[in-house]
Amino acid sequence: MHDYAGSIVVNYGRIANNLPSATKVVSLLKSQGLDRVKVFDSDPAVLKALSGTGIKVIVDLPNELLFAAARSKSFTSTWIEKNVAAYHPSTQIESIAVGNEVFVDPHNTTKYLIPTMKNLQNSKREMREKRR
Repeated sequence: MHDYAGSIVVNYGRIANNLPSATKVVSLLKSQGLDRVKVFDSDPAVLKALSGTGIKVIVDLPNELLFAAARSKSFTSTWIEKNVAAYHPSTQIESIAVGNEVFVDPHNTTKYLIPTMKNLQNSKREMREKRR
C-alpha cells in the first residue's frame, strides 16, 4: 500500500447571497487546517484576506475573459500584473486556473483555452525575464 501525499484544495465560490466576509472565510479555512484554496475570481478583498496566511492560492481567469486573453498577450500580461503580481508573494498564489466548466459553457469558450494558456505562459516568462 502506498501513502498518498497529495493536497486537498477547497473551492471558494462567491456567487450567492449573504456570504461571510473574506476574513471570516480565511479564518474558517485556517481553523480547519486547510492550506490550499481555489478562488473563482481575483477579488481584491479575498486576495488581501489571504495575505500572510500561508494558504496557497489558485486564482481563476474566468470564462468571460477567455476571448480577450486568447487574442492578446498584452491582455494576459496586464491581467497577471493586476491579479497575481500585485498580491504575490504575501498572498501565495501558486497557479492560475483557466476558465471554469468551459466544456459545458453555452458560449463555447473551449476554443479559447489553448491560446489563453499560451499567452499566460508567455506573459509569465516575460515577467520573470524582466525581473532578472
